[in-house]
Amino acid sequence: MKKSIVVLVVVLLSACATMPKSWQHDSASRDRYQADQADCMAMANSAKTGTIAGAAHEIDAIYESCMRGKGYYR
Repeated sequence: MKKSIVVLVVVLLSACATMPKSWQHDSASRDRYQADQADCMAMANSAKTGTIAGAAHEIDAIYESCMRGKGYYR
């Protein structure tokens, strides 16, 4: 039982440590950010690949490229 709890805590802490910083923009308002984020997610989610892992990687790459193209940075 204790071993399971320790493993769970380690997994949760490692997930928190690898979470990326939020997107920043020098002049975008909160409304603009939400609209840009929605646009980029829609574009990324339209990507189709043959595998689940490939799709997840491709969606992340398209989303990040879109956000950077709109002037956001991390």
